[in-house]
Amino acid sequence: TIDSIIFAAGDVADAAAGVECLQHKKLPVTAVSGRLTASPMAIIDAVDATGLPVLNKAILGSHIIVDILQMPPLQVSSMQSMLVS
Repeated sequence: TIDSIIFAAGDVADAAAGVECLQHKKLPVTAVSGRLTASPMAIIDAVDATGLPVLNKAILGSHIIVDILQMPPLQVSSMQSMLVS
């Protein structure tokens, strides 16, 4: 069983399309990451386009990722500004 998916994308359009495809297949997409996290504006746009939190390399490499992956997506989304600062 797959508990959660973090979709990696190069840009906002890829993130939106990929998340939509995975959600259409009823897969549990929890967050977005990838090269788009290099741009603060792309992070904001990806959150708006997908409704999911965007996780950068620092978050993915930290111990809090375990806690984040256990939270409901809406709760993680509400923490977005703290996650990328």
